[in-house]
Amino acid sequence: MRIEDSFLLAWRAITAHRLRSFLTLLGIAIGIAAVILLTSIGEGIHRFVLAEFTQFGTNVIVVAPGKTKTAGRIPAGSRPRCDPSLWKTRGRCCIYPRSRP
Repeated sequence: MRIEDSFLLAWRAITAHRLRSFLTLLGIAIGIAAVILLTSIGEGIHRFVLAEFTQFGTNVIVVAPGKTKTAGRIPAGSRPRCDPSLWKTRGRCCIYPRSRP
């Protein structure tokens, strides 16, 4: 089959099924537009976040508390499991027995 015959066969298939061809073209166009849009939004957010962090400089650390109010008691799970005086004698941290302070 010659190349001219292939193009003629493809053209006849496209013109015979116009709605299918239009919907395929529309789907491809929407997909390309979505990829371009999401890429540009991602790049814009990246530049915005980078600009926000670079305004502080390179030698500044900001520490903000996660929770400012408590109920007046120690939350469950934050108490040490052993006596803190054992830290010096055993050289281990109470909460994680295998770690070193």
